[in-house]
Amino acid sequence: MFRLRSETIVFWGLISVVLVTSAIRIRLLSVPLERDEGEYAYAGQLILQGIPPYTLAYNMKMPGIYAIYTGILFVFGQTQTGIHLGLLVFNLAAIALIYFLANKLFGQIAACAAAASYAILSVGMKVQGVFANSEHFLLVPALGGLLLLLMFTENRKLNFLLYSGLLLGVSFIVKQFAIAFILFGFFFLIYSELREKNRLTGVLRDIVLFLFCVTAPFLLTCLLFWMLGVFDKFWFWTVQYSREYVTQRSLAESLPGLRMIFPPIVFSAILIWVCALVGFVCLFIKKEYRTRSIFMVAFLFFSVLSVVPGFFFRAHYFVLMLPAIALLFGILFAGLWNQSSGKAAAVFIAAIVFLFSLFQQRTFFFRLTPLQAARHVYGSNPFPEALQIAKYISDNSLYFETVAIIGSEPEIYFYSKRHSATGYIYMFPMLERQRYAEQMQQDMMKQIEKNQPKYIVVSFGPGWLSAEFRGKQQTPNNILPWAQKFTGEFYKQVGLVELTPQSTHYYWGPQLVEHLPSSGMFIMIFERKINLL
Repeated sequence: MFRLRSETIVFWGLISVVLVTSAIRIRLLSVPLERDEGEYAYAGQLILQGIPPYTLAYNMKMPGIYAIYTGILFVFGQTQTGIHLGLLVFNLAAIALIYFLANKLFGQIAACAAAASYAILSVGMKVQGVFANSEHFLLVPALGGLLLLLMFTENRKLNFLLYSGLLLGVSFIVKQFAIAFILFGFFFLIYSELREKNRLTGVLRDIVLFLFCVTAPFLLTCLLFWMLGVFDKFWFWTVQYSREYVTQRSLAESLPGLRMIFPPIVFSAILIWVCALVGFVCLFIKKEYRTRSIFMVAFLFFSVLSVVPGFFFRAHYFVLMLPAIALLFGILFAGLWNQSSGKAAAVFIAAIVFLFSLFQQRTFFFRLTPLQAARHVYGSNPFPEALQIAKYISDNSLYFETVAIIGSEPEIYFYSKRHSATGYIYMFPMLERQRYAEQMQQDMMKQIEKNQPKYIVVSFGPGWLSAEFRGKQQTPNNILPWAQKFTGEFYKQVGLVELTPQSTHYYWGPQLVEHLPSSGMFIMIFERKINLL
């Protein structure tokens, strides 16, 4: 009787943690979109209008994330609140999948602890957890695929293998980083086949079927874009340019960034990470876990590998490591639980760990407004300001008139519901150390000159004009001098948004008279004064 009552308490503890983390997400649903979210939202908006990806918005992201955003916008509405509500749904799905995966590996007690720890880790400020980055969405099909693969290795039902491969293949078309989880699945399948000493013909059959199902979603995606007539652009951006992107940096160049990003992620929930480390040790010293040690060690290794491609370490990339950390935490909790008289100690330790992890980030979780939260995470990047700029553009233009943003703020297109005058919605690719950069600059300038946008928005400050980015680029910046000449001849300035450490100041129309920005971060809005043709 006590065993049943204790397990029920643990399960309701999980529910309580999930409710708290969901409440945090709900409180911050209206947080302004950051750049990647803006790109996905704009692409999803275009799809709803019948415009395929890679026609009016170029980037190396795979189309699966655009399809997910399209569904979210359709169901929850074309606002940042709707997008973050969709994120909440996917986050709950990931929590549930971690529960089922941990339950299959280590039992119900470990499953509750793992799912609860992931709920807290994935909402963390240091991994930008309340923003709808692609990593959150990638994990749902990836974890589902790994769960089905584990089930296949136990009962040999072929349907589980087929669906596992398909889900892992879907995760790849959400983001290329999913290749690490596909490699893990391939490794674990071969390991399981060898461990069971299956016949060679059966092993080859399973491997071929798995690989076929993994590649099927990508092949179908290629076929779809070929039928839509945009395969060339799809292939260039997601394969050719993507290859250029991931070969720009060496590990030595990226280590300073890694040292700046990773330690704060660990220290923001330090007790969970320490417990996960102890859980890793438990894999090898407790008999009941040794049979699963290969799975966990390999899963942790490939999870770390998923963050590494290109050596561009961004905070939200580390979301891909969190399921492995959560499973290791679950191992420790279950190990304590299974000790004689260990149930009370396990519950007490888990309660302290979770409460302290929430306490560490209490300001972000419970006090900051959505606008303050965006500023707290992204500093002086103009994500809150994009809302006001987009409102001005929307109020003062017709739906068919276009906008060009000389900067990297695609969220303005989404908010204003206006098309870009150029497919180049980011400045970064055309200033990087890659062979297509100068041609991209020329293409962008020609597209803007041809399409005569009603408004041109020029962003100065963090991002493409930052000192850090300028110091690493090797391609000359021809865009800025061209933009200054082009706007000076054919456009008039109608707005200025100036960001200071304390506040943001907006100047529109007559307010611009004799006002010059005094800070290093400002955005200029220009309106076309004459037709160019």
